[in-house]
Amino acid sequence: MALQPDRMYPQVVNWEPKSNAVTQILRTWNVDATDVLFVDDSAHVLAEVKQAHPNINVRTFPTSDTHAAVKLLLDLRDLFGKARITEEDGLRLESIRAAGERDEAARTATDQEAFLSGTEPVLTYSCETEPVDPRLLQLINKTNQFNLNGKRVTEGAWLQFLASPGSFLLAVSYRDKFGPLGKIAVLAGTREGDELKVLNWVMSCRAFGRRIEYACLRLLFDTFHVDRISVCYQSTDRNGPIQTLLGELTGRDELSSVRLTRDQLLAACPPLYHRVEDVSGS
Repeated sequence: MALQPDRMYPQVVNWEPKSNAVTQILRTWNVDATDVLFVDDSAHVLAEVKQAHPNINVRTFPTSDTHAAVKLLLDLRDLFGKARITEEDGLRLESIRAAGERDEAARTATDQEAFLSGTEPVLTYSCETEPVDPRLLQLINKTNQFNLNGKRVTEGAWLQFLASPGSFLLAVSYRDKFGPLGKIAVLAGTREGDELKVLNWVMSCRAFGRRIEYACLRLLFDTFHVDRISVCYQSTDRNGPIQTLLGELTGRDELSSVRLTRDQLLAACPPLYHRVEDVSGS
């Protein structure tokens, strides 16, 4: 096979219902079934998985029709293929492997604050817009769960935004003793006097459970020295995590217009243990 076994993780091989394996893999990758395609040659298995995960996309592998099989493989290539593999792609796989070790350590820890502090978390950030990093636009256009409003941005619009006066960009990377996650968060918007208006805010699902979202907001206040931050939030059928965060920070259920002060953030923010490094210009 062109795809070697060490490039597939996790591998769940047993005699249990396939839906159980899918559940385990979704949990490991921390993704929603909506973003997954499941392929099998058995109509019974496809139905069983679809019943357990109604939002999953299922496709039949045609074992007796060569042309249909080739078409399916071409469809999969078009859906998931990449013209080139980047360093970030390699980090993604390794970070998923390391996440299993981290999750087990978190599960068995008797003191969660001591555990979080002991992971030795480091946030690195950059506010530079040149050279343009394609990974940041990829995050905006492919992230669903922690996505401020679900809006997608064309490359042309993104370049135009970055070049416009008053725009800002915050790109955040993360690492801890379990390994690096690479670039995992993007916040972009405009500055209007003493207020930042956040138009795009996404964070990789691999970064959940590390309080990075709170650290990102604190970085905005500290880096741009503003009094208030407003966010252009819009509910989608998948962005529950960011809705929960904004509700906790504001104490409100109605989030159509969200403005946050530094005092509000400090009052609602849990302890943060990240060492912060500015890599702008490096």
